[in-house]
Amino acid sequence: MRVAIFFFLARCLLPTAHGVLLGRSAAQGLVSTYSKNNGNGSVAAVAVEINSETDFVSRNELFQSVLSQITTNVADLVGPQPTSASLLPNSLNMDAVKGAKMGTETVADAVLGLVTAIRENIQLRRVASLRVDHGVIGSYVHNAIETKESTPMGRIGALVGLEVTSFAPEKSEALQKLANQLAMHIVAANPKYLVREHVPAEVVQKEKDIVLEQVKGQNKPEKALQALVNGKLNKFYEEEVLLEQPFMISEGSDGKPRTIKAVLEDLSKSLSDTVSLAGFVRYQVGEGIEVETKMSFAEEVASKMNKA
Repeated sequence: MRVAIFFFLARCLLPTAHGVLLGRSAAQGLVSTYSKNNGNGSVAAVAVEINSETDFVSRNELFQSVLSQITTNVADLVGPQPTSASLLPNSLNMDAVKGAKMGTETVADAVLGLVTAIRENIQLRRVASLRVDHGVIGSYVHNAIETKESTPMGRIGALVGLEVTSFAPEKSEALQKLANQLAMHIVAANPKYLVREHVPAEVVQKEKDIVLEQVKGQNKPEKALQALVNGKLNKFYEEEVLLEQPFMISEGSDGKPRTIKAVLEDLSKSLSDTVSLAGFVRYQVGEGIEVETKMSFAEEVASKMNKA
């Protein structure tokens, strides 16, 4: 009798409870990365963020396993790297990602299964891809947690692609070393743009307006005012644009900081080839998500049932 009552309640309450779970804030979780080497300098890579309500879930082996499987499976969806500034990083089509097969089920089915098994709101938030045809892709996950999975995962991860004009196996070691160092740099320095030309005009104007507001009423000459604006913008570019940031991993032979652009130029000379940045991805768990304080799960289910 009790078993019959249990299954009756489960059939009645599970859809409601499931809806409640999916409506709750999920800003914890993990980021995972994976690179697929296709040979001859062709590499495809992805970064995946999956969110949960609590950090405790990130230690769940089922959660980790599903994230790893998603990360390796969606690498097959990576297409050519876009050249448009507005498409960096290249976010994969989420409908295609959710419909991708993982054995007999889809990615969407696997995520929904996690919701049912763990009893928290689990969301596949975003997937970014990077691809090079004549180079390497470096990756780094900061403070990667210990898991049984093959893909590294943690709270912050980065990918960065380096390309050369003519790829050769003997160039790969030096390229890979720098690419991995750049991925570490990206995690630490958190650049927003690849080059200054990618900075939106409205962002540049906002930085100019800050300077103009600061000197308002000081009657500075136009030349001095322009110098202040240029100085402010150069400082902004140094902080936010990857190519113009000081390289955080090592200094130059003179002991002074080098920009990322200078580091690439040095490697280009060493390899007798032009080394360029193909793009980068940096994911941090929960960034940009507003977390609201909500009633407990039991209270939410009861509220839903009362309104039904």
